Amino acid sequence: MIFLILFSLISLDDAFLKLQKARGCVPSHNVQVEVIEKNDLEKYINEAIFDTYGNELEDFERILKFFNLIEDKGSYKEDAISLYKEQAAAFYNPKDHTLKVMKGISEENIFLQMALVHELMHCLQDEKIEIYKEMQKRKTSYDSLLAIQSFLEGEALVVTIIFLGDVNVGNGEEFSILKESISSLIQNLQEFEIIGNNFVSYEMLLPYNSGSNFILYNMQKGGWKKIDEIYKNLPCTMEEILNYDKNVNPPKDLQKISKKLKIDGFKSGFSTSFGESFIYYLFSKFFPKEEAKKKAEGWDGDQLTLFKKGSDDLLFWILQWDTEIDLLEALEGFKTLAKKENLNLIPFLYKKSLALLFYKDEKPKISSKIFDIIRDMEGQNVYECKSK
Repeated sequence: MIFLILFSLISLDDAFLKLQKARGCVPSHNVQVEVIEKNDLEKYINEAIFDTYGNELEDFERILKFFNLIEDKGSYKEDAISLYKEQAAAFYNPKDHTLKVMKGISEENIFLQMALVHELMHCLQDEKIEIYKEMQKRKTSYDSLLAIQSFLEGEALVVTIIFLGDVNVGNGEEFSILKESISSLIQNLQEFEIIGNNFVSYEMLLPYNSGSNFILYNMQKGGWKKIDEIYKNLPCTMEEILNYDKNVNPPKDLQKISKKLKIDGFKSGFSTSFGESFIYYLFSKFFPKEEAKKKAEGWDGDQLTLFKKGSDDLLFWILQWDTEIDLLEALEGFKTLAKKENLNLIPFLYKKSLALLFYKDEKPKISSKIFDIIRDMEGQNVYECKSK
C-alpha cells in the first residue's frame, strides 16, 4: 500500500505537469493508481473483450476465420492478449476509473513516462464523456466502436508526442514537425513489424494512425478549442475519421432491415456494421493501398450477419453506397476477395444497394426476402450513435 501511494505521488505529479503543458488541462479528480503484475493484464483484456462481444465472441471469430483474417486454429482473443501484453506499460481502465501500471518498470523509463501522460489523457477524456458508457452504447456496431476509439487514442497519442518533443502547437513550423513525427512513428511500427503484420495488429494500430490524422487536421483548423467542440458531437463512424477533410453524411442504419432475412436450415448469429476501414483491409490484401482505399470509399452503411449450421457458415452482407459507380467498384473488390479466398459469392444489386451472400460449401436456398431487403435499403433511417 505504501508503494502505491509513493508511486502515485512521485510519478503522477510529474505526469500531470507534462499533460498540463501539452493539453492545457488535467483531470479534476484524484486518479487512483494500481500497480499490477504483467500477467494480471490478461484478466483486464479478457474483461474488455467480453464487454464488447459478450457470448458472441466465437461468432466474431468465425467471421474473421471465414475471410482468413485469423487462422482456423487461431484465436482472436489470444492474439489480442499476446499483442497487448507485449506493448503495455500502463493503461487506464474506464470501467473502474483506475490507472493500472505494470510492476517492475523504472520511473525513469521514457516509455513509462510516455504511457503515464497518454493514460492520464484518457482519464481526462473519461471526465468529459464517460468512456465505458459511451463504448457500451456503441458496441452493436464494430465500426462506431472503432470510431470513438480512434478519436480517443488519436488525441492521446498527439498529446504524448507534444510532451515528448516539447512542441509549441501554435508555431506552424513546430506543428509541421509534430505531424511528421507521428507519421514517421506509425510508419516505423508498420515497416519494421514492431507490432506484427496481421488483422489484429491492424485493428490495434488503426485508432492511433487514423485517429491522430483526424485530431491533427482539426487542431490545424482551430487548435484544442476545435477538439473540445468535437466532444459535443463525437464521430459516429470510421468514415468520418478516415475522411476527416470531407463533409460526410450519416450512413444508413441497416441493422433492423437485415433481421428480415431467414435462411432455411441456418441459425442467425453475430451481426454488426463493419464499416469502411474493415472493407479497406479486406481489399488491401489483394489490391495496392490506394486502389483498395478507392474501392472502399463511397460506403454509406453496412450490416453483416453470420448464419450457422453446425460448422458450416455463410455470411449475408448488405451495403449501401453513395453512388452506383461506388457500388460497382466495391463489387469488383468483393469478387476478387471471393476468388482469392476460394469463397462462393452471390451478389444482388439494386441502384445503390448491394447484398452479398458468401458461402463455402452448401449453396443456400435463395430467399425472395433478399430482393425485398435491397429494394428497401435506401429508404432506411440514418445511423446516429448519439440516439442509440
